[in-house]
Amino acid sequence: MIQLGELRNQFSRDLGDRLEKVINDHQHKDNFFILITSKENVVMSAQTGKTVIETKFILLDQIPGKMLASICLYVNNRQGRLEVLWALPLDMTRPPEVMTDEIVPRVAESATGMPIIH
Repeated sequence: MIQLGELRNQFSRDLGDRLEKVINDHQHKDNFFILITSKENVVMSAQTGKTVIETKFILLDQIPGKMLASICLYVNNRQGRLEVLWALPLDMTRPPEVMTDEIVPRVAESATGMPIIH
């Protein structure tokens, strides 16, 4: 049986290997952003009867908007620099006693001007 630590270590190695390949394949670009996202492939999960997670590496010329369940990296090939801009979890778990339907003005104000994505 696979232990949680082993799975996490293998995931880190796989992610590092894929990241290295993407950067090497795009050495001709001076700089770019890499957005990494993962989500369940529900079609493959249904076909195999097991949860199948797909991780995508998306190359961008401009910094993307922040989104949950993503990692964003900035690659500067001229300087040989890789910078982690963010690593956001899917969601934060909260105890039921702190959940509320009330609007928090400070939080609502911070969302002003943000695009609504359905």
